[in-house]
Amino acid sequence: MFNRRSLRFCLLALLMALVCIVASPSVATVSIADSVLQQSQNSAERLEQQGRSHYEDGQFAEAAASFQQAAQAYEAQSNELKQAIALSNLALATQQLGQWAEANQAITQSLNLLEAGEDSDARRLALAEALDIQSALFLSQGNANAAFDTGERAANLYEQLGDRDRATESRISQAQALQVLGLYRRAIATVVTALGWQPRTLTSLETLNTQLQTLPPSATAIAALQSLGEALRVTGNLAAARAVLQQSLAIAQPLQQTEAIADAQFRLANLTWTEALVNLSRDNLTPAEAIEMVQQAQQGDRRVGINSAENFYRASASALALYHQAATATTATARLQAQLNQLRIAIETNRQAEVQALLPHVQSAIDRLPLGHMAVEARINLAQTLISASPSQPQATAHILAIAIGQARDLQDPRDESNALGLLGSLYEQTGQFPEAQQVTQQALLLAQNNSASDLTYRWQWQLGRLLKATAEANNPNRPTYTEAIAAYTAAVDTLKSIRADLIATAPDEQLSFQTTIEPIYRQLVSLLLQSPQDISDDQNLRTARDLIESLQLAELDNFFREACLNGNPTVIDQVDQTAAIIYPIILPDRLAVILSLPQSSQFDLSQNSPQRSFVAYTTVVPQVTVEATVNLLRDSLDQANDHRFLPPAQQIYNWLIRPAQAQLAANQVSTLVFVLDGVLRNIPMSVLHDGQHYLVEQPYSIALTPGLQLLGSQPFSPNQLRSALLAGVSEAHQGYSALPNVRDELAQIQAELPRTTTLLDRGLASVDQELRVNGGFTSTNFETAIESTPYPIVHLATHGQFSSQLTDTYVLTGDGRLTIDDLRTALQTTAVRRDGTLELLVLSACSTAMGDNRAALGLAGVAVRAGARSTVATLWQVNDYSSAMFMGAFYRELSTVRTLHISKAEALHQAQRSLLQYPEYQHPYFWAPYVLIGNWQ
Repeated sequence: MFNRRSLRFCLLALLMALVCIVASPSVATVSIADSVLQQSQNSAERLEQQGRSHYEDGQFAEAAASFQQAAQAYEAQSNELKQAIALSNLALATQQLGQWAEANQAITQSLNLLEAGEDSDARRLALAEALDIQSALFLSQGNANAAFDTGERAANLYEQLGDRDRATESRISQAQALQVLGLYRRAIATVVTALGWQPRTLTSLETLNTQLQTLPPSATAIAALQSLGEALRVTGNLAAARAVLQQSLAIAQPLQQTEAIADAQFRLANLTWTEALVNLSRDNLTPAEAIEMVQQAQQGDRRVGINSAENFYRASASALALYHQAATATTATARLQAQLNQLRIAIETNRQAEVQALLPHVQSAIDRLPLGHMAVEARINLAQTLISASPSQPQATAHILAIAIGQARDLQDPRDESNALGLLGSLYEQTGQFPEAQQVTQQALLLAQNNSASDLTYRWQWQLGRLLKATAEANNPNRPTYTEAIAAYTAAVDTLKSIRADLIATAPDEQLSFQTTIEPIYRQLVSLLLQSPQDISDDQNLRTARDLIESLQLAELDNFFREACLNGNPTVIDQVDQTAAIIYPIILPDRLAVILSLPQSSQFDLSQNSPQRSFVAYTTVVPQVTVEATVNLLRDSLDQANDHRFLPPAQQIYNWLIRPAQAQLAANQVSTLVFVLDGVLRNIPMSVLHDGQHYLVEQPYSIALTPGLQLLGSQPFSPNQLRSALLAGVSEAHQGYSALPNVRDELAQIQAELPRTTTLLDRGLASVDQELRVNGGFTSTNFETAIESTPYPIVHLATHGQFSSQLTDTYVLTGDGRLTIDDLRTALQTTAVRRDGTLELLVLSACSTAMGDNRAALGLAGVAVRAGARSTVATLWQVNDYSSAMFMGAFYRELSTVRTLHISKAEALHQAQRSLLQYPEYQHPYFWAPYVLIGNWQ
């Protein structure tokens, strides 16, 4: 729901609530004061007590005045410890008023006094409290690194004093800082450690729920769970996030912790909305499409997908109800944030009555905020919501942004000023005021660049590119010149590459917006580069476009994993294999473009000591919706052996991708076709494409897929890598999946081809087949133990599994549970890391892409990349059990000929598919087409 900017406001608002829970100024300071002050009736103490009372009542101006006077009185008494405590309290009160300079000055004075004083437990305790306050101040002002470091000092002091609860509170504050920095996995580890849990506590819901029940009912536990729940939501572990947040609410309610209850409801509302968006995305619907379907259903027109749409609408109602409950919070900032999110959902789900009721309350609440960063952030948040709703009164939105711009300047906050100016440019763009839009966008861009705000920089560079494109087309509709627009787009892409790690640390609902906020930048630039026939014949344009598609593949996988874990290397493998052609289909809104990289062995670049490649491109004018419909028809007709609708779409896609290149492929003696597929094309096997007489698999080409050449190594398959393999399978019905009885035959055929194997099957049952040697059960523990003991170059898993566009829904089945992508990475990379070897080949012979998920092949690419295997063979749909055993036997027999014929893995797969195609009963693509090779094809 939130973009990156509104999430930042959300985190800051929640931070303020967290401060009230775990480092409440009044509560914390009371405990300090009670530990170091004698009970007397002098004026300084009375002023101190008055300040605390005012603070607790929300009278922050009066509290600040009392604390200021108390600090002066203590200074007159030369009581530096009490003066420092009063100054710390003053910093908290002025922070609440948005008086950041005064707050920073007060806390600095307090720390100077405390650090210069004589060492004692009382001074250490006061110093730790002051550091906590400074950490919160840093975080509220956007300096998360300083907040983390200061929180570390505070936590260490508490631990020295033996105060475990306060040390835990400081660790929770550190976790908040890590979340602002986008380091959510570290934030989770920090909270888990602070709670005294084991790292594997979160690996299963059963273990997590057991630990949750052992937590004592305390404000510290509540704060820890709420921080943990937010981090789990952002990293996509939604089931665990719900368990954690519900427990935080269950603890807070009996304790009558009003603010903690409201905060839990707020976070549960965020989670409910996230779940709704993720589930809708799995069903390939957008919120706008779902709402339109619901409205049509109310008029009697129920269409395909209506159940998903209605589930989404009900979930959005649940989120709205939780936000409404959270809006009963007593603090103004917490109420406002709940109402802002409530307003955004009401707008996105077209609940006009609720919008009309909420909007005046939100505007009034913002107007009542004191001058400060919170007020500016709130106005920006509201403006974003109104712009996304295409407001009928843009003047009102412009007025909101004008106030935000003025306040940001008063506060000398160039980041907020840039954000507000850029949004004003977006509003002007929306209303067709291109000169004004360009002017304010350039101002916003300059501010962002001068202040290293790269996450804003790329947005305004992209916006500027769109404006320059529109201006060029307006100035010369017949032959527009896009040079300036291309330069702006290129700058945006370069900025995106520099901040990969920052962009991926977003919540799942924001992650879904990758398709609308990141991906279009790459595609629109490619479209500009290939705009005309002259562009398509320009070799440099084609190389640049190819590199852009490679970069987009990396960015998409980063987004899938939610961490920048993929480090691309310079492209070399397309230069090493001079028999391979690399095919890059690019789905654009109005056409399908294909870039073809061909070997040119006759050319040689002495400076690079490597053969050059030539590039050609061809396009078909066809709308994106037509491409996607054709691909989906082909995919839907392939996973049932009695469905014969596949031939027309298979021929159509062949005509788009292969036919225009037939002459070049023959002239360059290409023997391998390597596809870097785009969008929905990833969900279909290229082997099934049909020229009218033959499938592509029947032509003299081996076929391989790759998420990008930059992710590959270039070493060919070696005969000595066939010396051993780890085989594992599940043949019994398990966890709702059907039995795979022919898995035993599949594993036996592989054993016959490989001299040394270790075989794990089901849950340790003895084999009933004499020809199959079973070494143990396929359990997670046995699998990890086997991997640790021997550096297997081949790992073959014959078991059910699923590839999904969601990281948490991508897994393979074991005899005692599931292995996620991260589990596979941890286990499989043991071979390479501990044994200094290489996992050459990973085979997943019974897994499938999630039905109905247009981006499910992301999970397949994710497994291939994350497992650390040079090559992965997998299946796109649930295969026939018997024919799969036959296919795998043929595949390994072909692989074994590498000792004499030196064939590639891609050719072994090619020949195995062709051998299965020879059987009359297996000629339907359902049987032979689902097998794909991903990665190094050599």
